[in-house]
Amino acid sequence: MRTGRDRTVVFGMAGVADNDVLARYGAALAALLTRYSRSRDVVFATRTAAGSPATLLPLRIDGSGDPSSRQLAERVREAARGAVEHAVAPFGRLVEEFAADHGPGRFPIAQVALDVWPRSTAGEPHARPPASEPLAPPSSPFDVSVTVVADGAGGSHTVGFSCDADLFSAEAAERMAGHFRRLLTDALAHPDRPVSRLEMLGAAERRHLLAGGGPAAPARAGTAVESAESTVLDLFQRQVEAAGGRTALWSPPYRCSFTELDVRAQELADHLAGLGVGPDDLVAVLLPRGPEHVVAMLAVLKAGGAYVPLDPTHPQERLDFVLRDSGARLLLTDRQLSGRVAGTIERLHVDVPRPPGGVPRPRPAVSPDNLAYVMYTSGSTGVPKGVAVTHRCVVRLVLGLDQVEVGPEDTLLMLAPTAFDASTFEVWNALCHGARLAVHPPGPVGPRELGTELRRLGVTVLWLTAQLANLVADVHPSALEMVRTLVVGGEALSVRHLRALLRASPGLRIVNGYGPTETTTFATTHPVAPEQLDEATAVPIGRPIGGTRCYIVDEDANPVPAGILGEILVGGAGLARGYLRRPGLTAERFVPDPFGPPGGRLYRTGDLGRRRVDGVVEFAGRVDDQVKLRGFRVEPGEVRAALAEHPTLRDAFVMVRGEGLAAELVAYVVPAAPGGVDVGALRTYLSHRLPAPLVPGRFVPLEVLPLTVNGKVDRLALPAPGAVSASDHR
Repeated sequence: MRTGRDRTVVFGMAGVADNDVLARYGAALAALLTRYSRSRDVVFATRTAAGSPATLLPLRIDGSGDPSSRQLAERVREAARGAVEHAVAPFGRLVEEFAADHGPGRFPIAQVALDVWPRSTAGEPHARPPASEPLAPPSSPFDVSVTVVADGAGGSHTVGFSCDADLFSAEAAERMAGHFRRLLTDALAHPDRPVSRLEMLGAAERRHLLAGGGPAAPARAGTAVESAESTVLDLFQRQVEAAGGRTALWSPPYRCSFTELDVRAQELADHLAGLGVGPDDLVAVLLPRGPEHVVAMLAVLKAGGAYVPLDPTHPQERLDFVLRDSGARLLLTDRQLSGRVAGTIERLHVDVPRPPGGVPRPRPAVSPDNLAYVMYTSGSTGVPKGVAVTHRCVVRLVLGLDQVEVGPEDTLLMLAPTAFDASTFEVWNALCHGARLAVHPPGPVGPRELGTELRRLGVTVLWLTAQLANLVADVHPSALEMVRTLVVGGEALSVRHLRALLRASPGLRIVNGYGPTETTTFATTHPVAPEQLDEATAVPIGRPIGGTRCYIVDEDANPVPAGILGEILVGGAGLARGYLRRPGLTAERFVPDPFGPPGGRLYRTGDLGRRRVDGVVEFAGRVDDQVKLRGFRVEPGEVRAALAEHPTLRDAFVMVRGEGLAAELVAYVVPAAPGGVDVGALRTYLSHRLPAPLVPGRFVPLEVLPLTVNGKVDRLALPAPGAVSASDHR
């Protein structure tokens, strides 16, 4: 319910003929709404079309096809004529029938209004209001209302742009009024210019937004130079030379110093080089999480190659696909896991002793732009894609995390699966800063077991998925009492669970880390301030880390104002080279950067966000169907594609149901023949083809998938899993 007055910004305009005011101002208002809302179908209310101040009509404007302002004005005229022609039923009756649930004090159907008052003429019943009256009432039923009053002959007008004071600050109202005025001015000057190309932002506002929209976090001294010139090997070697006796790998009773790790990795690297591995050659690594895995990763880099991590828990079909698709020339594994993969790929078993006294080989010339690793992620077309990450990307991650200080006195825990990009943060942030990397044994971990390990290993810096952090908060919040910094990511954070963790460990520093694999683990970070959690309902994803650019743009790649929803684009040194052997997809997702330095690129994340006035970015969901489930990126399309190949199914659709810990992947399946579906068989079938996080927790049989009028699956019509009879399952 509205409780306050409107905030009104008044300005003058000229150049619009009196008989064209509704169309021109209406086109500018429609352009503002389409640019603000990411919708091409907008509605505003007006009394002007009906010619009576007592008759209020909604105008539905079609903004599709990126029309020119002249074309959009004509669409406003058509909408006005249509509204008048169809105004046969009293508007109040329509409200009673179709909009009964609107809030008190608010106008239903439309939240924006435009009214035009003509010049005063003697005897004219609908002339402009007296000059003593404001251009907009102190409080109206609209969120935004525009009142245009003719000043006299010559097409000059006074415009009142009013915003609900309960929804918009004075600054936001002033900013929106400025956007409307600039759109109108540019449209009048260039009537054939497409709406997407009309100037909406002022020059100073545009520069401010492209610079990050707020003060940047201070960078560490020298990081820009180091990031541009260094490789992962350079950073690691500095730690070996600075204090080689410090512990590098720690898994009691196992201990390995930086010097010992360097020697072991170099011996394996020499062997790899003898097998022909060189710069940008791909070497697959199939090993359990442990010290040997870290040695193998470092050895591949020392040989000049790039590692392709394989998760031993993934099904054989997934492992075989990655080996085929990557074209890896060699597989580093052990004798036990070697049988997990088929094919004739050359294998090197790390648990088989090699003859001593191998020939040292010259170190290959590795540049920052050589590949460091290729990591496979879920693919929306049903085909996983390999993200090719360079040394420059990893160095930017290691040196750019201003909110996560790591030094020689720290211990990081290697907990993430090695085929998950969080392992990049864990391994290289430790080894490139001289910190100790504590390796958690393979297998799942529960909150209580995690607490025991954290204390035993002396972990000070920890990364957890949001869901695991929530579970720790629910079951054993004091598990993190010895940790100094907790980095949480993978999906939106739960404020309630963060409060529980901070109550149990008051000295804990929590950082929200956001970033797709294509931007090398993290693109932005946000320190969680305990005092701000009292009233918060969500945690922002923050500001770009060092060496990173972050823009929020509309569907036409225009920067959007502060507070307005748009797609998050990320650029800078952390951007992956692209998708391995997928030039078309790479060109689609990695696009030229029109805002940055020449030759720069941006990654289209597909994530929606908005930038606050202070420059901090808030996450707001996905443009497409991709979701994060317990920290793992899941493309429902990949799961659907796998189900579509099952001979007993005619059709399938996959989506996430529920929120937080209750979120689960649900598959709606249509059997090819009567008799229900064998859920156990489907689950087994998928478990042999997809990683465990991609196997739905629930299967719902349907006779047919409900469709919208556009032929797409109607998500709202899909039943909740519990609403389907158990007799439909076998």
